[in-house]
Parts: sequence; C-alpha cells; structure tokens
Amino acid sequence: MMSQELRSKTIKDLDDLLVVKKNEVLENSKNILKGSEKNVKKNLFLRKEIARIKTILNEKMLLDSLEEKTNE
Repeated sequence: MMSQELRSKTIKDLDDLLVVKKNEVLENSKNILKGSEKNVKKNLFLRKEIARIKTILNEKMLLDSLEEKTNE
C-alpha cells in the first residue's frame, strides 16, 4: 500500500490495518518454517509496510495533539 493511501485513512483504520499486518507476519513466519511458503522475502516487505503504517500513525497522532494544544 502506498503512503498516499495510508495518509488518507483515519487513525482507527490504521490501527486495524497494523494489527492485520502483524498477524500476516506471524502467519507467514509459521508458513516459512513449515516449508509451505517459498517467498521468504515476503516478511521483509510486510515489516516495511508495518513501519510505514507506524510512521504515518505517529504523524497523525502528533498533529492531533498539536491541534488540541493550539485550540486551548
């Protein structure tokens, strides 16, 4: 998923997506150990996507907290 698509999502959607991606990493790791998954680089791409989601989530939370402080 591109960062433009992630930036358009809400904080709740990003939290949900983060949980889904973390579960995908766990499932993929299990499948690699079992030998049923041949693409061992898939976890690398999933972890990079998790990092993107966390970065955008932190940016959104920071912007929300700054907006709250300026409104006070």
